[in-house]
This record gives sequence, C-alpha cells and structure tokens, in this order.
Amino acid sequence: MSSPHALWSIWRELPLLLKLFFFTLSLMSVYTLLSASGIMMRLRSLTNQPQVTDLSSRHRSLAALRIRIANIRQLLGASFYLFGFIFFLTLPWATFTFDNSRTPLLTLILRNFLLRFDFAANVFSVFVVLHCVQWFVSSKIDAYTMHLNTQNIG
Repeated sequence: MSSPHALWSIWRELPLLLKLFFFTLSLMSVYTLLSASGIMMRLRSLTNQPQVTDLSSRHRSLAALRIRIANIRQLLGASFYLFGFIFFLTLPWATFTFDNSRTPLLTLILRNFLLRFDFAANVFSVFVVLHCVQWFVSSKIDAYTMHLNTQNIG
C-alpha cells in the first residue's frame, strides 16, 4: 500500500523546479554514498596494513580522507541551503490554481501547500540519511586517528 505522502504519489503534481532539485539531490546522494563507501574501503585498507608501515604515510592518508569527508559535508550543507532557497522560492506559487471545478479556492490552495510540505518531508528524510552516513564515516576516521595517535605515544 502506497502512502499518499510518498514522493512517487505526489511526483506528477510537483512543479518543474522542485523536480529538477530532486534530480540534483539524487545525483548528489549517489555521489555521497559512493564517496563514503570509497572512504570506508580506503580506511579499512589502512587498518589492515602491517604495523611496520610508515606512520607518516598513514597520517597523510588520513588527512586526505578527512578532506574528502569534509567536502561531502560541504556538499550536503550547500544542497540543504539550495533546497531552502528553491522551496521558499516556489512556495508563493502554491496560491495559483488552475481548476475550473466547484472546489473552493481555499481548498485548492491548501492542497498545493500540503503537496509542497510532503515534498519537503521527503527531501528532509534524504538529508537525514545522508547526514548520518557522513557522520558515521567521519566518526570512523576520527576513531582510527585516535588509535594511531595513542599507538604513536605508547
């Protein structure tokens, strides 16, 4: 059974600008997930290296991974701000109705607002998942950095 608030249920009624943003968000999501999995694979290969490996090369590799995850964090932030801009840019269009039925005007306007709110709920759920992925990968990098630092001290 399909939820009336799911993206596929409201897709046909969305304005073009919101559809374009969702396409952009989808591309950014794929990039984020692929980058996060690549970072995790590289981190795993670092942890599986023998202890005799040069410690400074491990620190350089960790610094490169930190830069990559920071770029993902910046991309998520920029996408979030872009969504806010586009969402509030399209919000006034909810008051325009093109219906010749006997449905009251207020009902049509309210339906348009609810459609945009449903879309926003879907987008925010994607942002939450992507943020959690970024947070998880970042915490793994930090944990390995701490491990290396304690290993270096001891």
